[in-house]
Amino acid sequence: MAGYTEDPWKLRVLDAKQRVRRAQVLDVEGNDREAFCTYLGGIACLAQLLENATRVKDSKERLTHGEEQLLQILESCVERVKTLATQPGFSTTHVNTCRPPASANQYSGSRVDNEHVGAENYPPATPGEDNLVLMLIPHDLMATLPTPDEFKGSLQLHATCSARELGPMDKAKLENRRLADLFKKRMSSLEPKYHGQQTSLSLGLHRKMMENERIAKAHEDAIKKKRAEQRLSFQQLADRKFAASEQEEKAFYTNVLEYQQENSWLNNWCCGLQYDAP
Repeated sequence: MAGYTEDPWKLRVLDAKQRVRRAQVLDVEGNDREAFCTYLGGIACLAQLLENATRVKDSKERLTHGEEQLLQILESCVERVKTLATQPGFSTTHVNTCRPPASANQYSGSRVDNEHVGAENYPPATPGEDNLVLMLIPHDLMATLPTPDEFKGSLQLHATCSARELGPMDKAKLENRRLADLFKKRMSSLEPKYHGQQTSLSLGLHRKMMENERIAKAHEDAIKKKRAEQRLSFQQLADRKFAASEQEEKAFYTNVLEYQQENSWLNNWCCGLQYDAP
C-alpha cells in the first residue's frame, strides 16, 4: 500500500471517488441538499483532474481508460444533480452551509496524510471488469455481503430449513449479493454501444443496495423494540403468577412465553394435541 498512497494522481482520483460515494450515502439517506452540495464538490474535483490531465497531453493524444471512467462518473453526477434540483420541494437556500470542496491541486506533494484521504480504507483500483462494474460501491458495503459460496449455501439452508426464518439484515445482504451478481453478469454481456451507461448503472446499484440495508436496519430495530415490549409484558405476567421469592420460576416462565411467541409451530402443535384429545 505504501507505493499506492505515494502516487499523487491515484490519491486525487481516490479522493474524488470518495466524495461521490459520500454524496451517494447522503442521497440514499434523503439529505437532498447536502447530497447536492457533495455531488457538486465531486464534480469540481473530477473536472479539475480531467483538465490537468488534458493540459499535459499532446493534441492528438486520447483519454486513457481511467480518464474515460472519471468522465463517466462526472456525467452521472451531473445527471443526478439535475434530478435532485428538479425534485419537488428542493431548495438551495442556505446551500452555502455545506463545506466547500477542497481543490484537487492540494495533493501536489509526493506524500499525503492518510487521514485526509479518509478512514473508509478503500482498496486501490485494479484493472478488470469487476472493478469497472462495481467501482463506485464502497468497500465496506461490499464487505458486508456474503461471498458467492456463502450466498449459495445460505440459499440452500433457507430452502431446506424453513423453520429458521432469516432476519431482515440477513435477507438484505442476500438480496444485495444477488443484485451484485446479476449486475456483473449483465455488464459482461452488455453491447459495446451501451458501455457508456456502466457508471450510471453502478450508481443506481449502489443506491439500491444502500436503500435495502437502510430499510432492513429500520425493520430489525422495530422487531427488537417489539420483542423488548413483549418480554416486559411476559415479565409482568410472571410477576402476577408467581411469588416474589420465586425468581427462578419467573425467569423460566418468561422464557417459555417468549419461545412460544417466536415459534408458531409449538402453538400449532399444542392446538393439535388439544383437538386430538378424547
